[in-house]
Amino acid sequence: MNIEAMLGYVSNLPGSCSQEEWRLLYASAMEAVSGFSHGNVVEVGSYCGRVTTALGCAVRNAGRGKVYAIHPREAGLLGVPYPWTGKSRRRIFRHNLDILKLNEWVTTIERKPIEVAWTSPVYFLVIGRLIDMASLSEDFSHFFDRVEKGGYVAFHDYGNPNLPNVNSFVEDLLSQGKLSKVKTESHLIVTEKK
Repeated sequence: MNIEAMLGYVSNLPGSCSQEEWRLLYASAMEAVSGFSHGNVVEVGSYCGRVTTALGCAVRNAGRGKVYAIHPREAGLLGVPYPWTGKSRRRIFRHNLDILKLNEWVTTIERKPIEVAWTSPVYFLVIGRLIDMASLSEDFSHFFDRVEKGGYVAFHDYGNPNLPNVNSFVEDLLSQGKLSKVKTESHLIVTEKK
């Protein structure tokens, strides 16, 4: 399935990742995979898999790397019936990986991010789980030390006027010099670790 066909499929999935954001995530993951000889893609917050498919397609097309999709199985998130389909979000997520043949490239971890003992290098970290300051800080801090210098960190909901916490959090990291802006698209920002 080519990228346009994938985008056509993905655009029908529940979630807020636009086609433009999907393309940016895909391109950024491809760049990150190409720029390092080792490491992983870590996604914190998977919902029904729109973002996961972009990352998974990138590592599959590059022929190396692995995506670790971390999302707790809790009320209001995965495992709860989705009203339009009658299926759980977890089942929708797994079905989408099956359809796009990404199971070999994506490993799902159904735990809170803070509960995941992570020791491997990361070349692309995507934060998109919860948007309160405490959760953003916890998710980011738990994985940031493992992001390789020059690796990418993306935040969803950046630039969304209804979610000012994400803007404040990211702007603070940029002003501290921990990250530098690479590109934005709609409500997504990709940054680079300094």
